[in-house]
Amino acid sequence: MNKTLLIAGIVVSYVGMGMLASPFEFFDFNSAVTFTYSVDKASEFRGVGAFILLCGLFITSGAVMNKQLNNIYILSLAIYFSFSLGRITSFIVDGIPNQTISLILGVEIILFIACLISFYKHRKNNKPI
Repeated sequence: MNKTLLIAGIVVSYVGMGMLASPFEFFDFNSAVTFTYSVDKASEFRGVGAFILLCGLFITSGAVMNKQLNNIYILSLAIYFSFSLGRITSFIVDGIPNQTISLILGVEIILFIACLISFYKHRKNNKPI
């Protein structure tokens, strides 16, 4: 079992589940902005949440079963890099958000770096992609 991918997958699954199960409460927890309920917003949040949850479940299952690790690493790196890049872009364009969002960015960057290091170690000991 790959512990780095397992942690990365559980975190992504948690985020996806939060967005899918109770999107407005999930975003209220992370933001000072309160979202007013609308069917359209709920559909958008839940759609993205379902995709993120599915990615997290793929990462978690790959980590547990030790299968398709090259692909699982690429998926986890893509997720954590894209979230980090998006938040950093927002910092530059929109300004610095609240402390919770800044902390989340820190966690995403740490998980990205941990997955990247683990991926390089995996590649060193296994066949290239």
